[in-house]
Amino acid sequence: MDDLQRTVGPGKSGLDFVIGPANDVFADVNDDNTTDLKDLILALRLLSGQSVDIPNNTGDVNHEYKIGMEEVQAVLQVVGQ
Repeated sequence: MDDLQRTVGPGKSGLDFVIGPANDVFADVNDDNTTDLKDLILALRLLSGQSVDIPNNTGDVNHEYKIGMEEVQAVLQVVGQ
C-alpha cells in the first residue's frame, strides 16, 4: 500500500469510517475521477464493516472526513441521473 492509501474499518458507531479530505469529484469514493457503481459498492462494503483500501482523498460529500450513509445517498443520486 502506498502513501496515498490506508485501510479503514468500522468506526465507533459501526456506520462511519474516518477518511482523508474530500476530492474534487462529487461522491467519488474510490478516487478514480468518476462517480459510479464502484463507489456505491465500496461505500456499502465499508458500512457493512469490511476493511477496504481507499485513497486518502475520497468522496466525502458533507466534509465530515467519513464515509457514511450521506455518501451512499449521494452516489445513488449521481448514478441515477
